[in-house]
Amino acid sequence: MTVKRSQRSAGWVARAVLSVSAAGTVLVAGGGCATEEGPPIVPGTAPPSTSYLNSSSVIDRDNPAAVAGAATDIFFAQVVESMGSTERRGQLESQFGMEVTERLKGAATGRVTVNQRGGLKDRTVVVENGDELLVMGQSYLIAARYSEDQDWYTLIPVAGDIPVTGGSSPRSTVHRRPEERAEVRNRMNDAITRQIPFTPSGSTGKPDPPGTRPPATATPPKTPSSTTGPNIPPTTSAGKTSSSPPPTS
Repeated sequence: MTVKRSQRSAGWVARAVLSVSAAGTVLVAGGGCATEEGPPIVPGTAPPSTSYLNSSSVIDRDNPAAVAGAATDIFFAQVVESMGSTERRGQLESQFGMEVTERLKGAATGRVTVNQRGGLKDRTVVVENGDELLVMGQSYLIAARYSEDQDWYTLIPVAGDIPVTGGSSPRSTVHRRPEERAEVRNRMNDAITRQIPFTPSGSTGKPDPPGTRPPATATPPKTPSSTTGPNIPPTTSAGKTSSSPPPTS
């Protein structure tokens, strides 16, 4: 008897290729992937392996004031839906439906979509180093940047998805220990009052790495004008220009 294995999505299975952009950010690109999105991240389904991204960050994620300045919105919310993973923007990302329970900064309210770098592909979890994918039923402190084009909030990895106690009923294991909600609230409120404005130059608490600034270029000295060149007409003793040929003897 021959047993046939079912395939969930013909275009979903593809090779995962990790590439590093010029800015040092690790992206996940799929060779030969179809355009449709992948299956939802099913709670309780343990994939056989995990791949960690070691991307660089333009902010100091260890500095709460820098995180608060980079985030357009900071709020507590509970994961209520896993919407799946996609690569339509050139890197693997996952979207989650979350219910906002408390807002500290910004205008997020009610049901929102939170976008997270990484996801599930070829039964492998791809996630930022030190982070984990959001867990269904778990409550988090979310620090994210809102995208009007996508109408979702892209969280800041590691520092922008802190699992908290209270109001949670996780449907799978949360590997990062949840922190006390009150302590996280106090810490983030203090960070918001001291927030460092976000700028692409990296002035949010993290100095530029050595050698990243272009060296100053010296202005070359001006070449003095020559007064004896062949194109300079002769002058008379009185200082007037003469174009007449010299007299012949």
